[in-house]
Amino acid sequence: MAEKCPKECQNELKHIDGDLKGYSKTLYGDDGTSGLVSCVKSKVSKKTLVGWVGPVVGILAMCTVAGFTAWGNAKDERKENKSSIAVIQNDMQNKFNALEKSMDEIKRKQIDPKELLMEIRMIINEKKESGGYE
Repeated sequence: MAEKCPKECQNELKHIDGDLKGYSKTLYGDDGTSGLVSCVKSKVSKKTLVGWVGPVVGILAMCTVAGFTAWGNAKDERKENKSSIAVIQNDMQNKFNALEKSMDEIKRKQIDPKELLMEIRMIINEKKESGGYE
């Protein structure tokens, strides 16, 4: 069985109920046809209300559509950026590999300084014999 509410609780409920009746009286008046609600109704026509609510709803809808469009464009741009980064990384890796290969070739084909001096002497001697240096 449900317990009965203590006296303090009942007093508090009466107080809250009284406050709520006060708000209801402020909103709708003593007879239910006056108060703030009827005052606003008499001051604002339906035509004016529609004239203001329509554009506000339209602007909110346009902002929502623009936001979703921008979000979609940003998502597409991120995908493009990822693919561009992958292409650039691949290109840089290819260039690095080519450079590494070229360095290895240079190291393999590098002439010993003694051999280089011998080659230069041979070229100079050939020039002297052919009459190129006099």
